Amino acid sequence: MKNSTLAALIAVGTLGVASLGYVFYFDYKRRNDPSFRRKLKREKKKAQKAKQEVEKITQAQREISIDRALTRALEEPLPTDVAQKEKMFLESVSLGESLFASGETKYEDAAVHFYRALKVYPDPIELITIYQKTIPGPVLTIIMGMLARDVKRRQESYYDTFPDQSMQVKAAGLPKGADKSDPKFHMGLVAAKDFAVGDIIYVEKPETSQLTPALKDAEYCEFCLKPLEGIEHPAACGKCSLFKYCSAACKDTAYDEYHRFLCPGSEDASTASSAKELYQSWAEGKELAPLMIAKFFGHMITTEQKRQLAGQESDYTLWERTEHTTTLLLPGKPTDQAHQVRLAALIGQQVPGLEEFMNEERYLSMKGRILRNAIAVRSGGEAAGVAASAASEDYVRSPADAGVTGAALYLVSSYLTHSCAPNAEPSFLDHDHVLTLKATRPIQAGEEITMSYIAVGDRPTPARQAELMEKFRLHCTCPLCEPVTE
Repeated sequence: MKNSTLAALIAVGTLGVASLGYVFYFDYKRRNDPSFRRKLKREKKKAQKAKQEVEKITQAQREISIDRALTRALEEPLPTDVAQKEKMFLESVSLGESLFASGETKYEDAAVHFYRALKVYPDPIELITIYQKTIPGPVLTIIMGMLARDVKRRQESYYDTFPDQSMQVKAAGLPKGADKSDPKFHMGLVAAKDFAVGDIIYVEKPETSQLTPALKDAEYCEFCLKPLEGIEHPAACGKCSLFKYCSAACKDTAYDEYHRFLCPGSEDASTASSAKELYQSWAEGKELAPLMIAKFFGHMITTEQKRQLAGQESDYTLWERTEHTTTLLLPGKPTDQAHQVRLAALIGQQVPGLEEFMNEERYLSMKGRILRNAIAVRSGGEAAGVAASAASEDYVRSPADAGVTGAALYLVSSYLTHSCAPNAEPSFLDHDHVLTLKATRPIQAGEEITMSYIAVGDRPTPARQAELMEKFRLHCTCPLCEPVTE
């Protein structure tokens, strides 16, 4: 054996013995020397603290990078034209790929372009799934952080522009100064100015409305719920001839928004059969929600299609606006799944992707919002003798028991809080589904605006509270229910 090789082996052996000796020494000191153990603990804590400081700095730097990237991504307006969106998507993805290939110093720049691609892609969830498979982890972390920030920003800024100033009300967290963890906290409407008794606070059109099943054989406009008395030649659907309208305008609007999806006279046999089943279940089952949901989705699709064709950009879709309203968490009924499948098939056949979107969870969510927020419509005519309790099996807000024509869902009015001693009431001055909110007593600017969800009359508090809890899962704390004691 060569001397050099032997020397190397001896050196390695010596190091091994020395290392082993140190291990024995270290273990002995750790077990038998208290001061040595204390020193070890101090050094361990110091190392942990140093590690935490480094992690804090890294996290802080990451947060700054995410904020900066989101600001950059949203600096330039996004295109509204479909062709321009496709062009931007391809360019942004290409730039993102070339940038992350350049190394860590370009990761933030890459995330900016990938996020802009995400903003114009028609199915963001699908694209995120693709990103997860193809983009480096650090870049994806920035993108997901940007998405979370963007969603939070949109949620926090929603009430900056809703309701519109023309409505003369503002949405606010109430009671004033209450924390969101407070059981009494809720989003409500406050007056933007003073109102006298009888003043009109605002006028609002519904997002969806439906005639009550109790009036299925009566003469009413299928769209706006106006009585057809005195109208000599009401318009009718040329395909099914089942529904009448007070005007050609109502007929055309109904067809554009939902009847094209739900017409029982459709040339497609499957569509016609499903539509007939839907209307039959409304007439026989006394449920308002299924048809109101179907009409809402049709209205939502039409609204978005018109907006896109006009090249208009909106921060919030109708679905997103509706999601801001309160919902009831309802147990599923045996008929719910059948209704959901039928609606998804009816509209999904004509709108790609909607069948997957309108799943059972979203159906029940929308049903809960309708049953929590829809308001009884009183448009006159034959409905004068129809009581709210007999109008349908589905509950809606009804300040009086008589004269119910149907029900409608209003975005702004969904925020009206219940009170057994309200300061406002809904009325229907044009005998249709357009709601006019009027003050029933003086209201000061900044004061909460309320309506009654039930018929109050001279009913005792326990009876009112029981009805509110059964229908709306609501415990009323108004002055009539919980008088203020000196």
